[in-house]
Order: sequence, then C-alpha cells, then structure tokens
Amino acid sequence: MKHGYFLKNRIFKCSISMILAATLCVSGVVLPPQDTYAAVKKLTLNQAQSLAVANSAAIEKTEGKLATQEAAYKQSVKSISLKKKRLNTFSWSPLLSFKFPSKPSYSQEFEFTYKPIQIQGMINDYQHQFSADKVNEYNKVRGYYVSILSDQEKIDFSQRRIDAMNRVIAKNKPLVLAGKAKQSDVDTMEASVKALSNSMASDMRDLEAVKKKLGKAIGMDVSTGYEFENPFRTAEIPRSALKTLTQSTLDNDQNYYVACTAASTANVKVNTYYQILKSHYKSGDMAIISGYINQVLAGQTVSSKAFKKAYDEFIVAIDRYWEGKKKILFFKFPKVWFKSENDGTGYVEDEPYATYEAAMECQEARLEKEQMADELTQQVEDTFNSYVSMKNAYKSLCEQVDDAKAKLEKEEVLNLAGELSYEELKSSQDSYAELQNSMLLALADYSKALYELDKLTCGAVSSYLETGSADMFAVGSGVSFIDEEIASGAYYFIKPVVQNLEFIFSIHIPEDFSVQVSDYELIVNGESIAGKVPSDENIRHMMLTLDAVDTCIVRIYDGDKVVCDCNIDPQVYSDKLNIVSGYNVRSAENSKIGSYTSTETTYGTVKLGFKVDEGSKVAYVRLKYDGDKFIGGEELVDVNKPFEYLTLMSISLKDIELEMYDKDGNHLFDGYFDTNNNVICKNPE
Repeated sequence: MKHGYFLKNRIFKCSISMILAATLCVSGVVLPPQDTYAAVKKLTLNQAQSLAVANSAAIEKTEGKLATQEAAYKQSVKSISLKKKRLNTFSWSPLLSFKFPSKPSYSQEFEFTYKPIQIQGMINDYQHQFSADKVNEYNKVRGYYVSILSDQEKIDFSQRRIDAMNRVIAKNKPLVLAGKAKQSDVDTMEASVKALSNSMASDMRDLEAVKKKLGKAIGMDVSTGYEFENPFRTAEIPRSALKTLTQSTLDNDQNYYVACTAASTANVKVNTYYQILKSHYKSGDMAIISGYINQVLAGQTVSSKAFKKAYDEFIVAIDRYWEGKKKILFFKFPKVWFKSENDGTGYVEDEPYATYEAAMECQEARLEKEQMADELTQQVEDTFNSYVSMKNAYKSLCEQVDDAKAKLEKEEVLNLAGELSYEELKSSQDSYAELQNSMLLALADYSKALYELDKLTCGAVSSYLETGSADMFAVGSGVSFIDEEIASGAYYFIKPVVQNLEFIFSIHIPEDFSVQVSDYELIVNGESIAGKVPSDENIRHMMLTLDAVDTCIVRIYDGDKVVCDCNIDPQVYSDKLNIVSGYNVRSAENSKIGSYTSTETTYGTVKLGFKVDEGSKVAYVRLKYDGDKFIGGEELVDVNKPFEYLTLMSISLKDIELEMYDKDGNHLFDGYFDTNNNVICKNPE
C-alpha cells in the first residue's frame, strides 16, 4: 500500500492564468472562526503550479528561442535550395561572362547536408527545455508551499504554547499573593513567553517573505486572504524502484538530453564529412583514415596522436597524383598544371582537417555524455538515500513525540498533586515542544526530499506513487467482420527518447472502459514490435523512419481473443484509440474465397493479382470505393489476369469493396480484402 500522493502535472497555456486568477477570486470557502469570522480563498498546489507555468519568464524565453530556431530552419532550407539552384543553373552577363553549372565545394556540400540537421537538433533541445522549465516551476512552487505550511505550523504551535503559558501565569499570580506559589516561577514563565513571542515574530516575517516569493512566481498577491493546501507528503518507495527511477532520469533530464543530442549531432557531422570525402577520393586513400573514423562512429576511443599522424598521411596521399610531369607528344608538363580546384587537397583547401577535428569533437562529446550518465546515476542513488534517511528520521521523531506526550501527561497529574515542581514539569513541556517542532521540521525535510527526488527523476516519483510504475507514460488471423460501436476514453501515447534514438509506446485504458482490454500489440508494416504486451506496460524500441512506415496498427486483446485493430498515425504523439465495443466478431476462416498479391510498379501504379478457390465460382470482380465509385470503370475484371490502375496508389485496400461475379456475369456476393492475411473474404450474410 502506498502512503501519500503527488498531484498530476497539468500543462496550461499562458492565457489561462487570468481564468485561474478569476476563478480563485470568486471561489471562496469559509473556515471555522478563530479571532473573527473571515472568508478565505483556498489556493491548491495544482492551481499555483499552473499559474506559475503561465507566468514563467523562463518558459516564455524558451518559447521565443524555439520560435526563432523554427524560423531559422525554414530559412536555412530555403537558402540551401536557392544555392543549389544557382550552382546547377547556366547564366551569363551582358559582358559575355559565362557561368556554367558546377558541383558544390567541400564546405558547400557539408552546409547543404548538415546545417538543417544542426538547427533541428537545437529545436529538439528547446522543445525538451520547455518541458524541463515546467518541471522546475512545479518544484519551485512545491518548495514555497512546504516553507509556508512549515512556518504556519510553527507559528500556530508557538501561539498555542504562549496561550497555555499565559493561562498558567494568570492562574499562579493570585497564588503568589496568597503565598501558595513562587514569584520566581511566574518570572520564568513570563520570560519564556517573551522569548517565544520573539521567535514567533521571526517566523511570521519568514512567512510573509515566502508568500511574496510565491505571489511573484504565480503573478498574484497571496499575502492575505488565502488558505494553502497542505503539501507535506510521505511515501514508501522500495529500493527495487531505483533502477526505473534512474532510467527515467536518463530519459528526461535536460542537461543529459543536451549532452546526448550534442553527441548524436557530432556523430552526424563526422559521418557527413566522411561520406563527402568517400564520394570524392579513391578508396585506397580513404583506407588510411577509414579505420579511425569508423571506430569513432562506433563509439570506440581512438588515439588522437595516431589519428593525426594517419590524417597527415592522407593529406599527402591525395596530392601524390599531381607530383611529377605528364608527357604529351614530345613535351613534358608539370601535372599540377592540370589540377583543378576540386582535385587533391584543392577540394578541402579551406578546411583540410575538418573531418579530423569533427571526429575528435565527436569522441569528446561521447565521453562527456557517458560521464554525465555516470554522475546522474550516482546523484539519483544519493538523493534516494537522502530520502530514506529523512523518512527514517521522521518516523523516529514520531515515536519520540508519542513517548514524550505520554510522559508529559503523567507528569501533569503529578504536578497537580504537588508531587512534581513546575521547573521539572516545564522541562518536560519544553522537551515535548522541541520534539514536536523537530517532528514538523523533519516532515518538511521528508517532503522536500521526496520533491527533490521527483524533480531529479523528472516526475518519475509522482508517476510511481500514482500508478505504481516509474514510467511516466505509463485483430488476429481468422477475424474478419465487426459491427462497430466505438467506445470512448482509450488513448495511445508515443514518447520519443531522442538521446537514445528510441521511442516509448503505451496505451491508456480507463478503469470503467466498456471493453475488456488485457493486452495490446504494436504492428508496423505487418511486423510486430515487441510482441503481445500487457495493457498497463509500455514498449521501448529503436526509432523507426517515418517515411518507411506504411501501416501502423495497435491490436487490442481480451485474453487470447483479438478485440480489434486500431489504425494510428505514428507522426501524432497522442490520440484516441477507436476500440470497438458491442461487437460481433465473426470468423474469416469459413468466408475465405482466395488470396491476392499487391505490388508497386516502378512507374507509380499498383498491380493486383487474384487467386480464387475453385469452389467459389468467382470469375470476375469489380472494385468499388466511396459507396458508388469503381476503380477502372464499371467493366468486370477477370480474376485470372493482373489488374493495374493508378487510382490504387491513393486508396487503401481496406477501403475497397469487392463485387464477385460468375463466368456468365451474374452477381454472386460481395467481399473485402483481409489485409492482415492477404486473403479475399466473403461478407457475412
């Protein structure tokens, strides 16, 4: 059983700050009377966090940088396109200065290939920074709430002690006059009241200062008239969760993300330079440096001195062909006379060692990334150990407070009976008060440790306490026909982990969902990714090239029974799953009448081939779509001949209805393409 919880992070646009502020101004709750009957407005932690996000200058700054880089990317692509066009275009001036089409230089080729990738990497960094800024705002507000509630509790506790002491003083002053009490006891109590009042005044000043900080963060004055939600949290997180907490940190930490993207971008930079050189120079010359570059690209460490020596040899080798003289008839000419600006070192004249420097930068970036991963892993472990220490300290103080309370209750009875002096009783009262105060501070430290661990793990602690998992994200052969009734509330989520070139896929099924869902399967281009997975678990896989994804399906299971197939768009990171309910699943095994093949031709059409079962009596078909439209016209298509038509390129076979005819042209029945099994099926009657 888990103790405590964290509020879910919700993301709001900047414009919502005014709406929330207005809501807070009109939604008051009346608390029990203290000194006066006063209506106060309750400001929940979730509301304050949302307002802080909407009011954050850091988030606004990141949004501005992101917009700038997106504009720079568009401009870069446009500029490169124009430069390429100018290079490939013949032009001349009125003075008969001709410019013929030419190939890009070494530096130009690199710019054309790498610059858009570089800017896209910066865009990814700012997008990730945007999420990190939100987490920072959440954690900042949590810290203010812990401080506010801690100060309020200390002030309330001090006030209760002062009130209790004043009652004792008022009771003992008449007894002093009657000779039944000591004046020294009254003087001691009055001195204690004064010291406690001074301490309480200091706490009140601290409270006002923290309220001002919170007000500045959320953009509204909360110095008076607001009640703050209790932010103190306790939780039992087993050490077995440390591994998943660490992985979440590595997946989402902003600084590590930047280090990973820097390493990935550096790797792309090296590979870009290397491929340009390979396309220009002979393989024999490239062999001098290829081994070193391939090691760097594979994540291995190479000696910079040995690589530099080999690169020097490469520079000499590519110019060796232009040494000596070339004989034409009876004359000899220096070979260098025939050397163009793109031959030998001329091609890399501006930056001859660019590839070497890029490789060394790539190696350094990789080593920095690995070092940061080690440091983050250790930091998570240390912070987790700190959380455990704070938890144990709080539990120990709770036990001490219980013991001190029991002891104090006994001594109060003895004092009333005259068997214990006030000095002895006051010592126990002070000890109990100090323990209570220490317990309160320990609870605050405990909460701060939890929040700090949650911040470090980028919200994984919140996810663990809410779902039991540190992951923050947290139809088959023979099925052919479903009478659909779409059920609502089911979604899929795709989270790219750019730094590891991976993605995390998960689905969300509400508890009250009308369809029973036990497992799911992600199928891309007909191939299963990770197989059948329980519905409350996710899939972690290497990223797929979106251009190569033709079909992406989420297959939903209820035990061993397939419920349905849900088509999704892999370029949309979160969307609704159209899971059917109230379904009647009918087997396709008995309705199968043949098979088909679908082949894309080199000139942009699709060729369909049919193979029907002999007993089906099907000789001709017509392909219908959009209700009353036919592909290739209304003429019947011979199933023994391949059918080819351009329209198929824009129509999915799933959306095509088949009309089946016998050899005499009589209509037999209608059917459909079962694209999961590449078979033709008869519609159920």
